[in-house]
Amino acid sequence: MKTLLSLALVTILGVSTPVYARSSWEKQVIHQKTGVYTYHKHRYQLKYYPYYALLDINHDGTKEVLLSNQKEDKNGYMNVADQPTEVLLLAKVNGKTKILKRFTYGNLFYFSYRPSQKALGFWTRMSGQTNSKVYTFDGQKLKTKYTLDYYSPNHDEKTDGMNKTDHYYLNNKRVNKKTFTQSFNKYVSDRYMMHFTKR
Repeated sequence: MKTLLSLALVTILGVSTPVYARSSWEKQVIHQKTGVYTYHKHRYQLKYYPYYALLDINHDGTKEVLLSNQKEDKNGYMNVADQPTEVLLLAKVNGKTKILKRFTYGNLFYFSYRPSQKALGFWTRMSGQTNSKVYTFDGQKLKTKYTLDYYSPNHDEKTDGMNKTDHYYLNNKRVNKKTFTQSFNKYVSDRYMMHFTKR
């Protein structure tokens, strides 16, 4: 018997790479139009999230699904010019569909995924600063592995904007630019931007 494969496209490193969703769960989520799931006591209807991207954070063979109400712009950023972008991260946990996290921001942002690092990166930019988080998934819970924060002069909220030079933080600890850049390039670089496909 032939195995049915559903084909999705996720663009990594600027190249459209085929990603095969072999699980019936993944196919159900991608094609589901009427599903409703609860996250922090709020109910979310999947019909309002017409774009998706696949990833396998913990390499267990069952992919997680990102569902978005908007597609990224031509430069790969989630653009909030028209309306706030909202993204749901769903996973199969103990045989059931679960929302691991809801992302919603009024600023420019993107997701990054580098399979070899087993992590999902999230980057956002505001005036004078960028903030990033790196998440891991153990099959049960989404966990924050790193936070990476950059502040240009006079924008560091940790010093009430009194900084005269660029400030870099790794897990809320002040670090030098080299240390910051090494972690940033490993997990959150825009070289690993995720791109969404119409469901």
